[in-house]
Amino acid sequence: MPISARSRVLRYAGYSAVLGAVFFVARWVALAAASVSQRPQASGVGPSAATTGRDTVDQIVVITLVGSNCGFSRSDLARDVLNGVRAGVSRRVSASASQLVMVGVDIDAMPHGESAVLQRMDSAKFDQVVLGGGWDNVMMQKLIWSSAYSVPLVPQVIVMRRQVLRTSEPHAIRTLQESHVLSVKGLTELKQWAASGFALPVAPENARISVPN
Repeated sequence: MPISARSRVLRYAGYSAVLGAVFFVARWVALAAASVSQRPQASGVGPSAATTGRDTVDQIVVITLVGSNCGFSRSDLARDVLNGVRAGVSRRVSASASQLVMVGVDIDAMPHGESAVLQRMDSAKFDQVVLGGGWDNVMMQKLIWSSAYSVPLVPQVIVMRRQVLRTSEPHAIRTLQESHVLSVKGLTELKQWAASGFALPVAPENARISVPN
């Protein structure tokens, strides 16, 4: 039966509508793909994925507390004793295969500047440095005001032992256990510690802090 002109018009209109819809969808998909490819990538650096699974690290953390406004902290005796801490403690922890982390804290230094006192201790080779805040310094808060591991005094050295768990899936770093090992307060005790060869007692079990999951 012959197709009427009206039917042919309707059929062509239907084809055009379908083709238009297909073109619209294809165009939308192309634009979306281009938008994703041009999206800025994250510029930060996350935990290393070099390790696979779980990696547990035992650390000995040595925190040196000084004050730029403290005459004792600026003394040659303090410089000489504290310069020997890294080498002395390294000999003590080498047999235990623990990782040594040296932290320098100057409660008087300007946060945006440098610490003249810590710079004099070039042999200490600090891995981390915390500056400023006075007696409200974050390390003072953690080690003295909150935990009472020692008294508010500079110069001094506080030694901590901790166990850190690193995982690759998901990327995370978590402190499993942390304990206070030793506090050496003032020049007299620092001099005695150096004379002992920077001896480290075994941290008592009752001083261990289990960090919640």
